[in-house]
Amino acid sequence: GVIAPRWKSMQPQRSSTRSSITAEGTPQRTSSSPSVRTTATAAAQSRPRAASGQSGSSSGGNIKVCVRVRPFNRRELSSQESRCVHVRSRTEVVMTDVLEAEKSFNFDRAYDSSIEPDNENFASQDTLFEDLGIEVKRNAMEGYNSCLFAYGQTGSGKTYSVL
Repeated sequence: GVIAPRWKSMQPQRSSTRSSITAEGTPQRTSSSPSVRTTATAAAQSRPRAASGQSGSSSGGNIKVCVRVRPFNRRELSSQESRCVHVRSRTEVVMTDVLEAEKSFNFDRAYDSSIEPDNENFASQDTLFEDLGIEVKRNAMEGYNSCLFAYGQTGSGKTYSVL
């Protein structure tokens, strides 16, 4: 028979200490699965060469993982919600749970659109396009396979960020 796990052992550990999770730049560094590693390596090797003879994009990696913190919507503003996600630096995002425990996540780039637009760290549409869109566009025009993938909950701003 199958023994069901105890519910208490499934509860997440609550702690006031910070933990850090890092999203590396390429699948070879982030995945321990041989099939993913093989696929990523084969895909990188099958790319066409640019006219200049270079064998890849100028960014130094095949994949960038970026995150954008969106501003509150009308419903959240009217119910006076408080922020639980903060951009601490150009690469670090911190989430605070209801018990005030922090979890830190590192990305290739973190954008904060939840702050006032006159703040020097505000990430506008132009900022995202300059940092991400121009490189994707340039690589596609040079003959490289390019993809900008937006992932997130319904209504979280994926289409807005890409357009």
